[in-house]
Amino acid sequence: QRFMTPDEEQALLAKLSTKSPQVHDIALLSLRTGMRASEIFNLKWGHLDIENGRILIMDAKGDKSRIAFMTEDIKTMFNNMIRLGPDAYVFHSSTGGKMKEVSNTFARTVNELKLNEGISDSRRHVCFHTCRHTFASRLAESGVDLYTIKTLLGHSTITLTERYSHLGEGTLQNAIRTLEQGIPKTRDSRNNVVSLNGKK
Repeated sequence: QRFMTPDEEQALLAKLSTKSPQVHDIALLSLRTGMRASEIFNLKWGHLDIENGRILIMDAKGDKSRIAFMTEDIKTMFNNMIRLGPDAYVFHSSTGGKMKEVSNTFARTVNELKLNEGISDSRRHVCFHTCRHTFASRLAESGVDLYTIKTLLGHSTITLTERYSHLGEGTLQNAIRTLEQGIPKTRDSRNNVVSLNGKK
């Protein structure tokens, strides 16, 4: 249920960059694309089209592949990495194989920043999945429709995406304000109704 504020996100990324460039890059990728940890671990260089800003997510949850789109900072991140063959994992374990879990560096950094201090409900704690949740929440707050968010996240049903619906209420309120601006101004609409015979 938790998503990070811009200040929390910046503090986390800054701290991670000094501790582990790889953990920083994995977190940044999830924050910018909404990719799950397992999808990032499966990512190979052959899945990337950096020039066109596309990421092919193979065998995602539910065995469905989808496309994620790169922001400019993600393009820069990939361009600055040492590229290997198309079948090589973009992110790999210390032994060079496929990663199986996010490094404890992430959790330790969250604790050092005290992002969970004073929060007893574990559902409100920052964990790696919070990066994906933050991505979706930012989209909803920006007025992106739920169907688009569902597609970008790879949700199987819109029900899973509806948890973000309340974050788009500001956009709905703005829509009503736009409607109000187009309504003709009258002194009192109740006292200015004209009947069919021309009398008020």
